[in-house]
Amino acid sequence: MGNNPRMKLQIFLVLALCVTFAVSVNLRKSEESLQNKKSGLIVIPLKRIETTVTDRQQLFDFITKSQRYVTDELADLDSDDEYTSTAVSSASLPHIGLHNFKNTQYTGEIAVGSAENRFSVIFDTGSANMWINSAECPDRGCKLHHQYDPAKSSSFKRVGFNLEVQFGTGQLAGEIASDNVWFGGVNIANQDFSMIKKEVGEVFVQAKFDGIVGLAFPQMAAYDMNPVFDNVMKQSLLQNNVFSFYYDRNEGQATSQLILGGVDESLVQGEVKYYPVIDQYYWTIEADKIMIGGKDLGLCKPKCRLIADTGTSLMTGPTGDLTSLLDQINPDDTCSNMNQLPDISFDIGSDRYTLNPGDYVMAVNKDGVESPYAKAGSKMSSCAAAFMPLDIPEPQGPAWILGDIFLSKYYTCLLYTSPSPRDRQKSRMPSSA
Repeated sequence: MGNNPRMKLQIFLVLALCVTFAVSVNLRKSEESLQNKKSGLIVIPLKRIETTVTDRQQLFDFITKSQRYVTDELADLDSDDEYTSTAVSSASLPHIGLHNFKNTQYTGEIAVGSAENRFSVIFDTGSANMWINSAECPDRGCKLHHQYDPAKSSSFKRVGFNLEVQFGTGQLAGEIASDNVWFGGVNIANQDFSMIKKEVGEVFVQAKFDGIVGLAFPQMAAYDMNPVFDNVMKQSLLQNNVFSFYYDRNEGQATSQLILGGVDESLVQGEVKYYPVIDQYYWTIEADKIMIGGKDLGLCKPKCRLIADTGTSLMTGPTGDLTSLLDQINPDDTCSNMNQLPDISFDIGSDRYTLNPGDYVMAVNKDGVESPYAKAGSKMSSCAAAFMPLDIPEPQGPAWILGDIFLSKYYTCLLYTSPSPRDRQKSRMPSSA
């Protein structure tokens, strides 16, 4: 499995305002990673995938619920064995393109076994394990997607453990394996992952992705496995141990990106801010206040934990605190009071990050597909605040999750080493206007 290359590093979460218009990016094909020679960034294009309200709830449950796993020899995945629970309630840098359908979920590509064997995955900073659909899974959800076939890879190795996730009426189970992985064109040797062998749940049948790549910390991973980016660091594959997300809110655009090795300055405007990560489990920072219409609701006592989670499309909060917040905004389900709704702000350090009603209210059309109100046009049939209750247990919680609703407005960079004085002096990022 491996030691933790993050332990001696200073770790920061970096925020900056995204450019608010479609950015012109030269993408050869959405499924290909690109190298931006001018900036030195590796870009992984991201896609939007269309998700209904019901699908989103199931996917949310799947990603946020506890992961349970056997800690000894391989066991029968259909057995009733007891499991141990891990609580989870610029010169040549890579860009990985992300695609976003209906502003609900973003996927990009990795390759396993060979550079040509590509899979569409969710890059999830809220989990740490890597799951890939396999040919050893007979279930319908597996067969409808691209399947990894270990028999066709000369670098495949069996590790000898199982991993299982249960959520509501669904179940996902797999076998831990190891193979070479290509991440934005970066070749990672001997990456551990869970090879999916059993899927139960309609969410997998309807899903438009083949797996999930966790980008959280090793403390969350099963069996002390190194998450993908930790192996990137361990194998010294990038000049700078940084990855960042840019989400384009405009539907039909192919400019959303996961960027390896730094920040793409053309995608942000204003000043870039650094905040220390306070817990190497989730990507967690602290807020001093949560404001509604400029009024402090007293929810941070004395601080609030905020988690940057690219695997969650919505915002979440502790049940009691979220109830207090929603009592103050109360969007009408007919969308008729949008002009009267207040802004929601998070005070982080000396900085204020604001979501207006067009950001945090989701419009739902007659097919059950959601999009932010500001992008919904005249086709919406109802409106709802883009928040869900989630009580994350101690010691990681209570905490608020900043999902894609927030991250699509503020460019988010995950930084593993302390920024140098020279980097701080360059913190003014040019707009690409």
